[in-house]
Parts: sequence; C-alpha cells; structure tokens
Amino acid sequence: MRTVWTRKGLRWQQPNIHEILGIGLRAWTEPTSGKEDIGVTRLWRILGSESAYMVWKLRCERTIGHSDQDGWEHSARTVRNKWVHSINARLILDRAMTHKRFGRSALSQDVALKTWRGTLENEEDLTDDWIKTRVLVGIAPGIPQWDPG
Repeated sequence: MRTVWTRKGLRWQQPNIHEILGIGLRAWTEPTSGKEDIGVTRLWRILGSESAYMVWKLRCERTIGHSDQDGWEHSARTVRNKWVHSINARLILDRAMTHKRFGRSALSQDVALKTWRGTLENEEDLTDDWIKTRVLVGIAPGIPQWDPG
C-alpha cells in the first residue's frame, strides 16, 4: 500500500487501527484549491479497504485452513502477489465501470484516470484512452519486498 501510495507522489503516513476502520471517511484536498481531490481520496479508500480485507482473508486462511499445522504462515511473496492481484482486479473493475452501458451510473473516466494516474506499470507507454482500449494495464508485480513495518 505504501509503495503504490508513494509512487503516486504522495507522502505516506502509516494508518492506525482507527483510520483503517474509518477508511471511507478520510478525504484529501488539493493543495491549491482546497477542494477534495477525488482521485487521491478514491485511491486511499481502494488501497486501504482492499488491504484490510486481504489481511482478514489471510488470517482466516491461516487459522482455519491451516489450523492443523503449527507455525504455518504465508510467504512474503504470496502476500505480495495476492495483494497485487486484488488491486489489479479493482483497476479492471474501474475500467469496466466507465462503460457507457451503465449510463448515469457509470464511473467517470476522468475520476478513474485521476485515481490510477501515477500508479501503473509502464504508464508512460500507455495511450491517453487506455481505459477504453483493450491493453494490459496493471500495478507492477515487481513491487519491492514486503516490509511488515
């Protein structure tokens, strides 16, 4: 979460349990206008909620699925790969939600672009309309080694 957040050029501050439980309440503002920065706010909510949900799923898998194996733990690589997969699934969902078939309920392409700008692998090689085109887009699986701190 920290790596993707800082890749976007934002200052990282480790969230505490209260911030995680209230992940949907936090909003960021644009420094110049003071208005809410919807892209940064959405990215925070996506990263935080997906990360918290994944921690819960991993804990369940460890305590229920491997209860008969003392000391069993997920490897750092497994945790990282599962996290990247879940964030990439959210990116794919955002792309799908921008389709015009959803009418007024569709996610604005501008909002989707603001959310994911600065976080994508090889972003500089993407076309301006990467949301509409069938290209492989995602968060880099080569995120640096997992740091539990």
